[in-house]
Amino acid sequence: MAGPLPAARKSWNAAATVARYQERGVSLATLFAYVLSEPVLDPKRFGETVAVNRFMHVKTFNNLEKALEWLATAAASKPDPRLDK
Repeated sequence: MAGPLPAARKSWNAAATVARYQERGVSLATLFAYVLSEPVLDPKRFGETVAVNRFMHVKTFNNLEKALEWLATAAASKPDPRLDK
């Protein structure tokens, strides 16, 4: 490898940030939407893939309206954990 890919590295940091929130007690069920632009937004969504592989509910966007729409839709479709009792 010739050197690190800046976009992938910054995307990884975004996933690591979510992991730090969870280490501090934020629920795995919390939804995170990142609105980014290139070069931080990797077109291949490396950071998003890393976060999802860590069982996080993360999605990256380049558009605020789409991010808010995803948050609303994802939140509405998530089962209520209080009903699992």
